[in-house]
Amino acid sequence: MDYLDDSIVDPLISADYPDFSDEVYYSSNDDFIYPSGGDNMNENTSEPIIPVESQKEPSSFSMSTAFSAYMNFGDGEPDVVLMSRDAVHFFVRRNRLLNVSNNQFALLLSPYIDLSFQTAQQPIQLTEDAQTLNIQAIQTLEKYGIVLSTHLIPGTPLFDDIVLKTPYQPLEVYIVAAEHDLFQLAQIASGYLLSISLLSIPRMQLSRLNSDYLAMLYNLHIVRTLVLQRLISRPPDEHEATFQCGFSAYQAMKSAWSVATSSFILNANPDVSAALIRNTLESLKFSLPCIRCRKCVQDRVNEILLKWSITPRTICRDTGYYFSVLSPQDSVPGITYTASILPT
Repeated sequence: MDYLDDSIVDPLISADYPDFSDEVYYSSNDDFIYPSGGDNMNENTSEPIIPVESQKEPSSFSMSTAFSAYMNFGDGEPDVVLMSRDAVHFFVRRNRLLNVSNNQFALLLSPYIDLSFQTAQQPIQLTEDAQTLNIQAIQTLEKYGIVLSTHLIPGTPLFDDIVLKTPYQPLEVYIVAAEHDLFQLAQIASGYLLSISLLSIPRMQLSRLNSDYLAMLYNLHIVRTLVLQRLISRPPDEHEATFQCGFSAYQAMKSAWSVATSSFILNANPDVSAALIRNTLESLKFSLPCIRCRKCVQDRVNEILLKWSITPRTICRDTGYYFSVLSPQDSVPGITYTASILPT
């Protein structure tokens, strides 16, 4: 028995239904499917309705300047994208990260992924921001299984990169190096800390410094101050007496030298420049009538500048190394040497 007669079937057959074999488009407004042909076209144009998403420009993102998408690693193009917490993208090589990490980069990377089937690079989300990944990476390297004693030594790219940034954040670099016992990095950073007052270091940063590195930094400041005091305390040598210049003239020169250097002895600091020493002490020559006395002053100034220039400017484990530039004559009996940066 037929349930549909011709009066019902014929209209269904003759109806103009869309051919769903054609390309279809989606409207983001009502999710209705329209064919590429037929009457369901945009009223204003002859083009079909295009999804709103496809009309948008590709979304922009921030990219690291050091690890950009155009980076050439020598063994291939970047195949992994790391995205920081603040959405900065880092383009790197998977095999390089796996080679230096002992925990598969905190289990974020797998050595068994076949990259030939990878159709799109999905960024791997990290918890650190870009500032940490760029400058303060030492703090998080151990988290990602990177042994600092092996991969943060002179000559490695990371070490060289941090050294370049050290002049801008010397105290922070020194503290981080001290936290991980990276003596060579701390030694470089200490050379940029001569001009700071150790008493002005915030308590929070002091608490991060272990006792050994704090002592070495204090010793650097104290001993350089003592070396400078000893160098400038000794007056010029006496020349042979002449009819015009004898013992009394030499005593007058010593008194003038003491007056000129008294401010250095009282306010000496580890970062006194050679230019300041030269300008202060050489001015003494112009008040001396004796040519030989002037030469003695000039010779003594040159000796001070030479020894001050070779006085170590960075931390060392043996404080006696700082005093190696001094001669026995540089220790003047009866003079007490003090360092103004000692805590009270």
